[in-house]
Amino acid sequence: MKKRFQHPINILENISGKLFLLIIPVLRTLIYVIIHGELAGWLQGAWLDLLVVLVILGSGVYRWAFLRYRYSDKGLWVYKGILCTAVLFLPKEQISYLSRQEPWYLRPLGAVKLQADTDGGGKRNYDVSLTITRKESVRMVDTLFSVRLEPVEERYRAKTSRIVLYTLLNTNNLSGILYFAAGFTTAMRIFGQQLQYILREGVRWIADFFSNSLSPALAVLAAILLLFWAGIFLAHLFYLLQFRCRRSQNILRLSCGLVSQHHTHMMVSRINSVTLVESNLSRLIGMGYATLRCSGYGKRDGTNNLLVPSCSMKELRQEISTLLPEWKETENQLTPHHCIWRYLGFPAILMGVVTVLALIPGLLVEGIGATLWTVWGLFWLPMSWLFWLRWRGYRHAGIGVKDGWVTIRTMKGYRLTTTLVHRGRIVMAQFRQSPFQKRAGQCDLICYIYGEGRDRVVLPGLTETEARDFLLRLGILMPEEA
Repeated sequence: MKKRFQHPINILENISGKLFLLIIPVLRTLIYVIIHGELAGWLQGAWLDLLVVLVILGSGVYRWAFLRYRYSDKGLWVYKGILCTAVLFLPKEQISYLSRQEPWYLRPLGAVKLQADTDGGGKRNYDVSLTITRKESVRMVDTLFSVRLEPVEERYRAKTSRIVLYTLLNTNNLSGILYFAAGFTTAMRIFGQQLQYILREGVRWIADFFSNSLSPALAVLAAILLLFWAGIFLAHLFYLLQFRCRRSQNILRLSCGLVSQHHTHMMVSRINSVTLVESNLSRLIGMGYATLRCSGYGKRDGTNNLLVPSCSMKELRQEISTLLPEWKETENQLTPHHCIWRYLGFPAILMGVVTVLALIPGLLVEGIGATLWTVWGLFWLPMSWLFWLRWRGYRHAGIGVKDGWVTIRTMKGYRLTTTLVHRGRIVMAQFRQSPFQKRAGQCDLICYIYGEGRDRVVLPGLTETEARDFLLRLGILMPEEA
């Protein structure tokens, strides 16, 4: 196949980062025409404005004209430069990820941003990024993957309500707002009329305080924060609407987007890991979601590398086993022992300190006991929730292996995760011990998973000898090292 040029709109994409140079003609126009009203002086120096514009357009045309591509059933070639040339070749069997992004501003022009990635290359940039026609992008996908998506072996389509729920639970700041609302409702039910009276007096004092000074500023700030959150929420929602997944032989295709269309193709054999996640709020309602890691997927668009959005954990496992039947989840064969304090120590100590701080003044000073215990109760609610979550994390943690497939269950922040990975994708294992763990014969097991950047899973509180024996079974430690 002959070498091809990108879509002409790529010229404008190339100069988008140089538009700041237009400040020179803009300032000249502002000074001569608007401020001084000297049209003749501006016309005499118009050659400078024209030169700046030609330099900007020329750089865009140069990059467009001297970057060409071609593809065949052997791979993808990209040619760059005129004097010092470079040829980039991606073998077909090494391409892990190929996507066709159709932003709203390119769709009327029939243009598509195509990105290709392998397990090599940079962490933040795609190996190849081209702007081509929609028709050409479809032909390229069919040629490079050589497997048409029909007939489809398995398919999954997310319900709109589940996508909205996922977006609500994972948009920044909303989780805290919802949890505060739930905790406040519980506190009202526990403390009743006394708490209502305190809150009513507090609201009256705050209203009196802000009525003369800060209420307009705070109102504007609150409106800005609300609009900012709403913008993030709508952006995520529009991105994920119409989320669907198809599996055809060794090809996994994910499509989503309402205004902008996103079509992602991945080689199943090159997926590094699949993770089932239960966040702090989704755990309360029995929901979860699944993500996957594959070189290129979610590299620059800020997504969570979704495979299945929000649904019940039972449905989630059913969808995973349907789309990826070769990925096996196993029961825990090695779990943390005698380290429950590692999980529950922080919330337990904090709860005890707050209780003491509320008890002593309440006994020594008359008349403030009810108020102190009210504050203690409001603080106790989140600490109790954290204690419960850490307890679930302790019961959840563990690792197992079957037929070369490793399942690692652990706690990341406030999320319970279940990571499925093939033994061949674990490139390194590390033992980490604190001085207290050395005395107790315990360690933290850190598994590094193959892929771009650092992807690791930490499983704390294992017995050192059992952890070494388990790694020996996996073949990560040699017998003389165990």
